[in-house]
Amino acid sequence: MNLKNGLFLFFYGEEESMELLIITLSIVVIAGIFFVLTRPVIKNMDEEMFPKKPKKNLP
Repeated sequence: MNLKNGLFLFFYGEEESMELLIITLSIVVIAGIFFVLTRPVIKNMDEEMFPKKPKKNLP
């Protein structure tokens, strides 16, 4: 099934494509929320594990 078919089915209310669209949207939303919530945590972990070294030590 190509994209045009999917859009056509979606706009004319075919139930299967509605389910697929809802599942896809929910996955995208959950992934987005997960990414936004974990980004600061990962930053903090990086700074704890690898503290920033002063740049004066570079040759």
